Amino acid sequence: MYGFGCPMLFPIASFSFFVLYLCERSMLFYAYKLPPMYDHRLSESVLNKLAFAPVLFLFFGYWMVSSQQLLSNDNLSTVTNGSSVAKSNHLFQSVFTEQGWEGLEQPMGAGFLILFTLYFLGGPVNNCLQKCFPSLAIGDVEIDEEIDSYWASLDDEDRKWSIREEENVRTAGAFPILTDEQ
Repeated sequence: MYGFGCPMLFPIASFSFFVLYLCERSMLFYAYKLPPMYDHRLSESVLNKLAFAPVLFLFFGYWMVSSQQLLSNDNLSTVTNGSSVAKSNHLFQSVFTEQGWEGLEQPMGAGFLILFTLYFLGGPVNNCLQKCFPSLAIGDVEIDEEIDSYWASLDDEDRKWSIREEENVRTAGAFPILTDEQ
């Protein structure tokens, strides 16, 4: 969200996602007894929330680009004493003036307006496009949930390896990975 004004946030976020990946991966192999029971609702919820991320990025990017004080020290106002407030002259009304659409502000603001409109009116626009261009319509996808359990899908060698691994962990005195039923 604030990456446009502070680009160092992108590598920091990448590193934190990598660390999260390593932690989850190690917990999956060494700590969790059963895999988490996720269904399609979690994925849909995450995708719905992430759909608004570019809108926020462009909004805050526009706000940072349009701030003259953020980009240059020439527009700073003097502060007479510690209790006075510095005037930024960075107001929301600048969006409606010519100054609010100069330089890099124009593509950032236009991108924000387009994505903001599509986020809230995307359903009706998509329906209209599908009526005009029927080849864009994606049919209902049926998910075949007739999947065997994890243990039934393993071949004999992998099943024997898992049992030997569990026996090794239990004899070493560590906490068991599998339940007794497994």
